[in-house]
Amino acid sequence: MSSMNSQLAGSNRRFSFICEQLNAGTTLEVVSFEGEESLAELYRFNMLLVSSRNDIDERKLIGHSVSFTLNDGIAQGKDTCYIGLIQSFEQLHQISGWTFYKAVLVPKLWRLAQYHLSEVYLSKAPPELLKTVMDNAGLFSNEYNLNYMQPAGYDTQGFICQYKESYLDFLSRWCEHLGIYWWYSQQQNGEQVVFGNNFRNHDAHVIKLNYQPAGELDADITRIRRVQSFNLFAQSLPKQVTVMDYHYKKASLEIKGSAQVDPMGIGEVTYYGLYVKTNEAAQALAKIRAEGLICRGRQFGGESSATGMRCGYLMELAGHYRTDFNQRYLLTRISHRGSQAGLLLEGLNVPVQGDSPGNDFYQASFSAIPAEVQFRPEIVHPWPKIEGTLNAVIDAEGDGKYAELNEFGEYKVQLPYDITEKGATRASAWIRMASPYAGPGDECSAHGMHFPLHKGAEVLLSFENGNPDKPVILGAVHNSVNPNLVKNENQTQAMIQTGGGNSLEFYDQDGQQGVHLFSPVCGSRISIGAPPNAAKGVGAESSSTPTYDGIGLQTSGTMAFTGQDKRSNIYGFSNSIVWGEYTSSVVGAAASTYLGGYMSSYLIGYKANVVGFKREDIFGWTWSSTIGAKTESIRGPATKTVTGTVTDVILGDTFKTVTGNCAELFNTKTSESKVEFNKNNLFTRKTSLKTIQDNITTISTQVKDDKAEAEKKKRTAITEEINTEVKKVQTSLDQVSTKVEKVESSVVQVNSAVEKLSSKVSTHSARVYNGLFKVGAFTSL
Repeated sequence: MSSMNSQLAGSNRRFSFICEQLNAGTTLEVVSFEGEESLAELYRFNMLLVSSRNDIDERKLIGHSVSFTLNDGIAQGKDTCYIGLIQSFEQLHQISGWTFYKAVLVPKLWRLAQYHLSEVYLSKAPPELLKTVMDNAGLFSNEYNLNYMQPAGYDTQGFICQYKESYLDFLSRWCEHLGIYWWYSQQQNGEQVVFGNNFRNHDAHVIKLNYQPAGELDADITRIRRVQSFNLFAQSLPKQVTVMDYHYKKASLEIKGSAQVDPMGIGEVTYYGLYVKTNEAAQALAKIRAEGLICRGRQFGGESSATGMRCGYLMELAGHYRTDFNQRYLLTRISHRGSQAGLLLEGLNVPVQGDSPGNDFYQASFSAIPAEVQFRPEIVHPWPKIEGTLNAVIDAEGDGKYAELNEFGEYKVQLPYDITEKGATRASAWIRMASPYAGPGDECSAHGMHFPLHKGAEVLLSFENGNPDKPVILGAVHNSVNPNLVKNENQTQAMIQTGGGNSLEFYDQDGQQGVHLFSPVCGSRISIGAPPNAAKGVGAESSSTPTYDGIGLQTSGTMAFTGQDKRSNIYGFSNSIVWGEYTSSVVGAAASTYLGGYMSSYLIGYKANVVGFKREDIFGWTWSSTIGAKTESIRGPATKTVTGTVTDVILGDTFKTVTGNCAELFNTKTSESKVEFNKNNLFTRKTSLKTIQDNITTISTQVKDDKAEAEKKKRTAITEEINTEVKKVQTSLDQVSTKVEKVESSVVQVNSAVEKLSSKVSTHSARVYNGLFKVGAFTSL
C-alpha cells in the first residue's frame, strides 16, 4: 500500500482523472486508456482506473462532469484536457487493497443522444436550428459556440421534422447535409463544442511536430514532439457533382446546380431531391457535396507520441523527406492509447500490458488533410423515412370553423407527436393537399377539385419519398368527433355535405335511384329521379319532400333561368300556378299553337303591348263584347278586307279626319226609300239601345246584389285564405260596379246623342231628297 502511495506522489504522472463530485480524499488514478475522436463526432475514452477506496458511489460519477488530462511532459507542454461526462462506470476487482474500476468518458454533447423523439421546427436557419436543439437538450449557452458559422447560401427551411430519432442523430444529419462540423475547445470555464463550416476557423490552435521515424537515433529524442510515421492516401474522384430538385411552387423552373470536383476525374455524381428551392441554393449545396469528396481524395495519416493533438486543431509538420509534405494540416481523426501502469503498479503483483519500456506510453494515430482544403463531414446518418401515413389535425386561428388557406390553397396542421407548445398555426408550415383532379391554367382557366377543410378535421399525411420534411395531405378521415355521412342505415347512398349545409346526394337503391342537389338558402332543391326520403333544412329554409318521380325544382326564393335557346316537350299534363305577378317578355317573334281549346280568364285587367306587327287568323267565328269604353289608335296604315257583309252600328257620334284624298265607290243607287229605311232602322236601333240600357240597369242591380252576397260570404268565411279571396272578389266587383255606373252614364249620353242624331238624320234626309231632285234623279216620276 505504501509503495503505491509513493509512486502516485511522484512527478512522472502523465494522465489524471478528477471528479469534484467525489468525497474529499477520494481519488481515482488512470492506469490505462483508449480513446477515439473525430470532427463532427462525439469523442469516447475507455479508462481503467484504480483507487484505494472500494465503496465509490457510482451515482456521483454517472452523468456528472469530470476532467481527463494528458501531458507528455515534453518542453513543459500544456495539459490536453477533456472535460466531459461519465457515461458508464463499472467496479472490477481488488488487488492488494487497491480497487480497479472502468469508466467511459464522453463530451457533454452526448446528452443529445439521450432524447429520442419526434418534433417539428418552423422557419429555422441552420444556426437557429442548432441552438434550438441544444437548448432543448439542456446545454448551457457557454457550452457551445455558433460564432464560427459563415454564411453559405443556406435556405431557411419552412418545415423541418425530427422523426423518431435522437437530438444527436437529428443534429448530425442536418450538419452533414449542410456541410457543418464541430470540434471541442477548452475554455477557462470548461469545454465548449464549436460549430463551423470554413477552414479558416482553425488558425487559433497549432501544434508543431517533427517527422522522425522510430528507427532513427536522436540525442534529444525525449525532449521533442515527433511524428514517427507520416503517410499519404489518394484515390480517384468524379469530375463533377450536380444537385437537382423540383419545387411545386415553381413547377416550371428546373432547379439545378453543379460544382467541379476534379477536372481529371472520372464520372459524375448527381443528387436529386435534397430539398433546395432555388438554383442558388442548388449551386451552394453542389459545392458542399463536391468539397466533401475533395477532402477525401488526398488524405494523410501518421503516428505520434506527442500529446496535444485534437481534432479541429492544426498540425504543422517539419523535417519530412518529401518537402511538399512539410506544411500545415487539419486533424480530422485521432485514436489515443496510453498507459502509466508501470509507474502506478510497480511492486504490486498485477499483470500489465504495454508496448513501450516500463509499460508507460502514449501513442496517437491520426488522419489529416491539408489546412487549405475545406473539410466536410461524411454523410453517414441516413435521412429517416416515414413509411405509410401519419395522423394530423387541421390547425387554424380564432374560433372560426373554416381553416385559413394561403394563396396556394395550403393548410397548417397539428401533429400529434409535437411535444413543444405552439400557438395556433405555429405547429407546421403550409402543407398542400392532394386532389383527385388538378390541371394547369391561371385563376380563370385553372381546373381541379378542392373541398376546404375545417379547423379540427383529422387528416392523413403522406411524405414525398418518405422524407419527413415534405408532407402532403392525402385527405380527411372520420372519427368520433367528425362522424361519417354514410353508415349502416343509409349504405346505398353516396353524398357530399358541406359545412354550410349544401349537399349532393345519390340514391342507388333499386327502384329508388335519384340525384338530389340542395342548398339551405330558401330551401332550394333540384331532384332527379325518385324523390328523396326526407325534407332538407330547418324551419323557413327547409324544403318539402316531392311525392313524384322525375325532375323537381323547388325554392322559396327567386327562380331564374338564363339561356341561349329553350325547348320544352311535355307529353302529358302541364300545370303552372303563380301566386303573385306574372310577366312574360318576348323580344322576338312568338307563336302558340293549341290543338284543343284555349281559355284565359283575367279577373283584374288585361293589357297587351305589341312592338312589332300583330296578326290573328281565326278560322271560325269570333265574338267580342266590351262593357265599357273602347279606344283604338292606329298610327300606321290600316287595311280591312271583308269578304262578306259588314254592318256598323254607331250609337254615338262618329268623326273622321282625312288629311289627304278620300274616295268612296258605291255599285248600287241610293233611293229615298233606302234613306227612309235607314231612318226607321236608326229608330229601331235607338229602341234596341234603350233595351240594352234597361239590361245594363238590371245587370247593375245584379252586380250590387252579388256585391252584397260577397260581403255576406266574407262575414261567414272560416279561413284566412277564403277571406283573402273574397276581398279580391269584392275589390273586383267594386271595380266592375264603378265601370257599370260609368257605362250607365255613357248610355244616357248615347241616348241624348241618338236624339240629336235623329234630328240631324231628318234634316239630312230632306237635303238629300232635294239634292236628288235637282240633279234629275226623279225625272222619271
